[in-house]
Amino acid sequence: MDKMFLEFFENYGRQETALKTYKALLNFIKKINFDKKSQYQLLSADAFANSHIIYDGVDFFKRFYNFDVNGAQLQYALFIPYIMEKFIVFEEERASEQLFYQPNISKIYNTFSELNNFSKSDGEFSMSKFMFMMSYEQMYIQDNQYTSSMLRLIDLYKDNPEVNEFIVNKFGITLNKLILLHWVLFSYITKNKKTKVDLSISEFAMFATGSKDFTISPEEVELFLKYLLISKEEFKSHYLNLRKDKISGEFISYDRLTYLDRYLPRISYWYPLIQADTNMMLVSYTSLLQFLKFDRLYSLIYHNDHIKDFQSRIHGHSVTNYIQNYAKKQITNAEIYGDEKYTVGRNQYDAPDIIIEFDTYVLIIEAKSKPFDLVKAITDFDNYDFKKIEADREKSLKNIDRYLEYQNSFSGKKLYRFVCYFFEHPVMLSDMDDIYDVERIMITDIISIEHLLSIKSETHDKVLDKFLDSRKTHQTSSISHFCISHYGEELDNNHDEWEAFIKSFLK
Repeated sequence: MDKMFLEFFENYGRQETALKTYKALLNFIKKINFDKKSQYQLLSADAFANSHIIYDGVDFFKRFYNFDVNGAQLQYALFIPYIMEKFIVFEEERASEQLFYQPNISKIYNTFSELNNFSKSDGEFSMSKFMFMMSYEQMYIQDNQYTSSMLRLIDLYKDNPEVNEFIVNKFGITLNKLILLHWVLFSYITKNKKTKVDLSISEFAMFATGSKDFTISPEEVELFLKYLLISKEEFKSHYLNLRKDKISGEFISYDRLTYLDRYLPRISYWYPLIQADTNMMLVSYTSLLQFLKFDRLYSLIYHNDHIKDFQSRIHGHSVTNYIQNYAKKQITNAEIYGDEKYTVGRNQYDAPDIIIEFDTYVLIIEAKSKPFDLVKAITDFDNYDFKKIEADREKSLKNIDRYLEYQNSFSGKKLYRFVCYFFEHPVMLSDMDDIYDVERIMITDIISIEHLLSIKSETHDKVLDKFLDSRKTHQTSSISHFCISHYGEELDNNHDEWEAFIKSFLK
């Protein structure tokens, strides 16, 4: 192994073996024989990245090539789903080159690492763009909010029969049973703790229906599999459509994909299993875990056109109610209210969505339930309207200030204002709010608010004052990150809610 190759992994250097363009990478991939052995070796590396669920993973660079990848587990978790999707979409039957011949795998990995670089000469580079995309790509897979995401989905719509009716009409089973089957699937895939490429559909069905704890019918398993599985052709179609311009319908140019492609959402995060005759082919363990954040199900519900005025009539109010109820579960020494109507002269206004009033300070939260268009933000960053955040901020400030002036000034109490997005990742948002006065209003997300409200060892005003001091000196990136770093052991682990959910299905 030459010195330059070693320095690449240590310093993310410019490796000579890397291909220079996205098109060159595709042409090279088409020469590789993507056989079962190759799939297994890639999955083994991915298992190494997820050693908490699969125990026989292999750091193949270290074992076979005798060098250490810097941050190997994270690098594999980023690289394996990316390259597995490429092979699934672009593999050719007559390919003859072997993947795990050292120059081949090195060239592919080096190229993947190189494709995150924006050229400073073509006007495409900016630090804000780079940090936004890196935050989405890397922080998303490091956020292990699987149980929280599941319980949030259940709590969000538990009082709305229209949502459950929509799920039953679309998939034939209830939302809660659909969620339970996700975890039955996870248990089946990880039960032996060993890497496996192909998983038997019939064995999974027997595993699910043969449970000693839950009553799951063969019909429910069949309906779940229809929701879960995707054909290779369907997978390819989703993959290629993601690389088309939404307006023109034309494919994004190879030149632009050279620096954009690795940041695009992974199709396998929504579809981690591909149907292969009587088996299911696992794309990656990383993809399976991301699937368990239920983003696909959240999106399907949010964008449905079967429930009239769903986004304005149901979803927005559900988000507000969820945060209020979460606060009431965590906090006993404050008044929690908000979202009521009040009048000023002849005009009627809405109070801020969530008000948490303590004796000496008040948390005022404006909830935002509409997601960003992530794909457009990545593919057209320079023209994407990030002013939406600024508009949301100004609207929220105006609403809060009006309430303080005409309804309740909370005299003598310290005020903390928030714009809280329901869908976005906290680190992505933190990269956007540097241009704003965070002491006047903090741009944050639902995960950060949950973490903040679950802290018991210090009052929330002290936590927030410490956070703001850290934010000013760039020592932390978000409320969520700050809470995990300083109060991680006491954050809500949702144990009681998880136990109650499981008990509701016990025989």
